[in-house]
Amino acid sequence: MNSSFVMGVGSVLNLAGNHFPMSRNKSGFDADFQAIASDWEMIGQDFEDVMKRLDQMEFGKEETGFKGGEG
Repeated sequence: MNSSFVMGVGSVLNLAGNHFPMSRNKSGFDADFQAIASDWEMIGQDFEDVMKRLDQMEFGKEETGFKGGEG
């Protein structure tokens, strides 16, 4: 199993405390800015992954001749 996946699940469930130590040398604003930027980057990656899957699904429908709700 992918270790980053396990760390992600563990951090969501917070099984063993904090996995990612905060940087003490950054101001609150800088730390928040970096955290929010990282969050949006992950959201963007999720959207990209979904779009690729949708493209693959649409490609699969065209190959089989199935067009979904079209009559």
